[in-house]
Formats: sequence, structure tokens, C-alpha cells
Amino acid sequence: MATPTPTAVLTAEDRLDLADTLAGFAAGIDERDPTTLGAVFTDDATLDFGPAARAMGIDFPVLEGRQGILDGVAASVGPMDTLHTASNVRVLHADGDGVRVTALVHAIHHPPGVRDRHCTMHNRYDMTFVQTDAGWQMSRLVIENRFWSGDAQVMLGA
Repeated sequence: MATPTPTAVLTAEDRLDLADTLAGFAAGIDERDPTTLGAVFTDDATLDFGPAARAMGIDFPVLEGRQGILDGVAASVGPMDTLHTASNVRVLHADGDGVRVTALVHAIHHPPGVRDRHCTMHNRYDMTFVQTDAGWQMSRLVIENRFWSGDAQVMLGA
């Protein structure tokens, strides 16, 4: 019999809560809801959209801390009409430092009220979740782009 992996200590409820937290990230952006978005992250979380942005020739700084993430998301995608859909959520590893999870996220971005211009991204999210008094929260999110289509300038608000 194989030795159990550390992910075996996660319950089905834990796994559902992790996926629900990721869904909260998507909903917080798509619904322009800073309360929902903020609840996803730890106070000292980091969000690194740089790898995805560089795939489109764009520079994007690492966002640090819950408030930095809220401010950065509000300034960059906040004004846009967006739709984020997450799938293929996989728990890779769980240990004392948190739970490492990956997911595939399809994200569509339109300038406000404009439907004939878009930037559609197919990304891989690499996340670390930790258990806090508020439940499962992300302490790290790195967004890597698999492929994209449309107009990258949309991501710059142009």
C-alpha cells in the first residue's frame, strides 16, 4: 500500500472550501465587490499577475498585502466588464505551510460597455491557501498565461 500523501489530511469539506474561496476571487472581480474579494486573501498575501502580463508584452507589478491587492485589482480590471470561470482545481500538496492548489481560469475582459473589443485569457493559477480564523484564505496567487486572444491593450485600459 502506498504511503498517504499530506493531501490526505484534507477533508472533502476542506476541498470544497478551497474551491469556494477561488470562486470568491472570481466573483469579487466580476461583481466589483471588494468585500468578497478581500475575504479571499490573508493580510500579507501576494498576487503576481506578472507572468500572464508578460505573455502579452505588459509589465505588471506584484501586488502585496490584502489592501495592495484590492487597490491593484480596482485600478487595473475594476473598471472592466469581466467574466472569470475556474475549473480543474487540483490540490497538489498540503503541509504545515499551507495547501498548494492549481486551477485553470478562463477570463474575458471588455472595456466598460464595449463588446467588440476584448482580451480573453486562458490562465493557470498557482495558489497557496492557509487556514485562518476566517476560514481558508489565499496567501499567494501566481497567474501564468497558457494562451490569450483579442487586444492586449484592453488590459491597459486603452
